[in-house]
Amino acid sequence: MTYRFGDFVLSVDARQLLRHGEDVRLSPEAFEVLQALVEAAPRALSKPELHDRLWRGIFGTPGKLALLVAELRTALRDDAGSPRYIRTLHGFGYSFDAEVSEPSEAD
Repeated sequence: MTYRFGDFVLSVDARQLLRHGEDVRLSPEAFEVLQALVEAAPRALSKPELHDRLWRGIFGTPGKLALLVAELRTALRDDAGSPRYIRTLHGFGYSFDAEVSEPSEAD
């Protein structure tokens, strides 16, 4: 599946994020967070829901998810104060707020 938003193309099958055709490097966990948020958009995902998707029953530190979201914001050139892509819902989780094109099978 391929999703398009802003200047970015997210290819789930290739596990790749592109900006203007150039590879944007993400850690595997940050990629998982981005994929989860984009696929759920515009629905917000709770922190426990994201935690379960990433670590499936493994105990993780609460701050790890916040670090992954910070990594994504840097990669997407997003600003937490006035987000274009990832919105924080304090006390709940995160949502992907950019318009995402319909997924396509082709990269």
